[in-house]
Amino acid sequence: MAYQSLNPATGKLLKKFDELTDKQLEEKLITAEKCFKNWKLKSYAERAVIVAKAATLMHERVDELAHTMTLEMGKRISEAKGEVEFSSNILAYYAKNAANYIQPSATAIWKAARSA
Repeated sequence: MAYQSLNPATGKLLKKFDELTDKQLEEKLITAEKCFKNWKLKSYAERAVIVAKAATLMHERVDELAHTMTLEMGKRISEAKGEVEFSSNILAYYAKNAANYIQPSATAIWKAARSA
């Protein structure tokens, strides 16, 4: 059975996605596992560069991405643009700040326990 993307406003077929064979699915899972293992070995600085680039690309392609969202999900174009910008901003934020979140820090509970 093929999967279909339909415009919710018109019912028009936008794109048809053929079902994967078991072999195709297995190949994609193997590729995903290789990508994950590669990603896991990257430093946070390397990951931040990639995530920042994704944020930049989303920002640059906001009209194209919003148009696709409008066709596929029926969102208003202004709402779709806002969602793309919001998502882009989240990526940019974490590209810039994620390393700070993984640094060890003393919590109030830890400090209280140490002073007792």
